[in-house]
Parts: sequence; structure tokens; C-alpha cells
Amino acid sequence: MIGNVTMKTLLKYTLLLGISFIYSPQIFALEPVLRFSDLISGPSSGIGDGRGEGVIVTIWGQNMGSSQGTSKVIFTASDGKITETSHVYYWKNADGNLPSGPANLYESHKMQEIAFSIPTAVNGSATIKVEVNGVISNTLPFTVRSGEIVHVSSIGDDNRAGTFNAPYRTVDKAETSTGLGATIYLHDMAIGNSTEQYAIYNNTGLKADRSNHIAYVTYPGTRANVTGANGVWMFRTTGIV
Repeated sequence: MIGNVTMKTLLKYTLLLGISFIYSPQIFALEPVLRFSDLISGPSSGIGDGRGEGVIVTIWGQNMGSSQGTSKVIFTASDGKITETSHVYYWKNADGNLPSGPANLYESHKMQEIAFSIPTAVNGSATIKVEVNGVISNTLPFTVRSGEIVHVSSIGDDNRAGTFNAPYRTVDKAETSTGLGATIYLHDMAIGNSTEQYAIYNNTGLKADRSNHIAYVTYPGTRANVTGANGVWMFRTTGIV
């Protein structure tokens, strides 16, 4: 469809008017559509992995292609600055396989999945969109704000700094070492077991909400297995992602 005109209607009137018709794959490319993201806010610096800059956001949508190719993610900050994202970790069908997953939304909804790092930007309301084969998608909202980014790994140590190169060993240490708005990246970990009531229990008492949520995120290419009767639990907190 082009605007409100279908390809069938366009062909019909082209033939009636005797106008020559040239097919262009770009003209009839399906418009990429963004559906949702895992994070709605976070800092634009501090990931510390030597690849990206800010928090890693994953977006899901359709007609975005099974690989990046020449396509790009475009980030518009609150001051109007438009930037191609600093690093794309993966761009693929959302088939439930690493480095993405585990939900297979490609089989059920033909969705693709893109993980990328937010570029350095001023704090405030921003937007995310993609360009695929020269066609621009709709936008998703994102708020750039302050907040800490820490990493937790099964080969980490709680006496370290909690950075990408010196991760913590436990989620408890990450929780008690950070404040409101923290993003905690988990790297290939098994957390909790079937006999524990809570796999993750944030009892710091931090009154996080939608504007400064605390996020537990699996780092791209890894998968955290979280087991517990009640999964993730929190104390005096509504803003857990």
C-alpha cells in the first residue's frame, strides 16, 4: 500500500490512463513497524563494554528484515539531535535463538528483534525509529535520564567494581550498590532454585516508579536462567523491569 492506495488500484488506473509503469522494490517495500521495546528509559552512557555508549535497548517490530544490511536505527534526542545508534548488537528474526530470545515471536507474529546501545544524548524525551530500504518506521518513545549501569556474572566477584570488565558475582550486591534508576545486566547466570520462594528479591526499599525504574536485563548473546516460586519480588517498589 502507498498511502491509502493499494498496489492493485495503482495498476488499474495506470493501465486505464495509458501511463507506463515501472516497478521499484523500494516503492513497494513494506513499511517497517515498531511494536514495543524492553526499556522505556535509561542513561546514555556507562555500558562500559567498549562497543556501545548508553543502555542497551531491544525493540520488536515487523518488516524490519532478518539482518541489518544497510538499514539503521535512528535516535532523536530531546534537543533535536538525530544520531544513528552507536552500536547494534544484533538485528535478526525474533526466533527465540541466541543472541536474542527466548520468545519466538517470529513464528507467531513475524517479528524481528534489534538490540542497540543508546547514543550519548542530553536528558529528556527522545524517540527511536528505524530506516529499512529507505523507508522510515513509526517511532517509539524513550527517555534519557541519569542512572547507574552495573554488570553481574557467574565469574564475577562482589569485591570488584561491578563494571563490564570487573562484574559483581551476585544480584544482591548489584542491588545494594546502586540506587534508583539502576540497570543491572546479567551475563549467563543461573539465579535461584525451585525450593526458593524468590529468585530475585529486591528489598532495598528504593521507591522506584515508571520514571526511574530498576531494570534487570540479560546482556545480548547471553541468557540468565531465573528460577523461584515467585520469580522476581520487590519491597516498596513498583518500578521493576
